[in-house]
Amino acid sequence: MEILEHYKRVFESFHEAIYVVNKERKILYFNPVASKISGFSQEETVGFFCYDNILNHVDESGNHLCYSGCPLTEAIKENVVTDHMVYLHHKDGHRIKVHVRAIPVLEEG
Repeated sequence: MEILEHYKRVFESFHEAIYVVNKERKILYFNPVASKISGFSQEETVGFFCYDNILNHVDESGNHLCYSGCPLTEAIKENVVTDHMVYLHHKDGHRIKVHVRAIPVLEEG
């Protein structure tokens, strides 16, 4: 995971919320802006799955995307960049509309 350590150093200074997941959607990294927007700290997210009652992404109709229609799953399975407008669950309970761009990165194949 040497590449992840490199990305972490770069992503710390981004103005966008960024989190990195593995193929199973386990959160490996959650940058400070992601924490600020979501209300969840790195300690509350890293090592968990995004669908573990954390971010709970939903679409305009309120359909939960974590189990069906997840932008991350689409990007991983199709190996394509995806763009979606979704709502995430803030730690305080309200929803926040966010643009999600999922970018698959292949490491050692």
